[in-house]
Amino acid sequence: MNKSLLIGIIILLALILIIGLVYYFVLMPAKYSVPVDTSAVNLNSPASSLPSSQVPSAGTTAVKTVNVTIANFVFTPANISINAGDTVKWTNDDQVPHQISMLGFTSQILNTGDSYSYTFTTGGIFDYKCNIHPSMTGNVNVKP
Repeated sequence: MNKSLLIGIIILLALILIIGLVYYFVLMPAKYSVPVDTSAVNLNSPASSLPSSQVPSAGTTAVKTVNVTIANFVFTPANISINAGDTVKWTNDDQVPHQISMLGFTSQILNTGDSYSYTFTTGGIFDYKCNIHPSMTGNVNVKP
């Protein structure tokens, strides 16, 4: 077999492999992601609209939601500190899909404008990343 023909075949197979990986990890998740209806949940509602069983009593710390924006392949802020019981809400403002992952949970694929919230119930330092773009990382320091 001709050496240049063999090199051409290897290059062609490498290109097919790269195109297949891009399709599988980037294009396919965006095409087949399922939108989640979160309209019934208002994370920004004031405590006065909560049932009395959920309103913090005197002497307790009010539960809060910390917002993390995903833009330009970066989590902002990437490193946050919260108390146990607080919620982190990630919102994708990027033009490509992302997926939040850490020990204990993996979000759905987040397309542009989508959000995912997680309530941390135990203390510790939780490292997270984007499953689609593993170089995107952050951590949540949860105080007990």
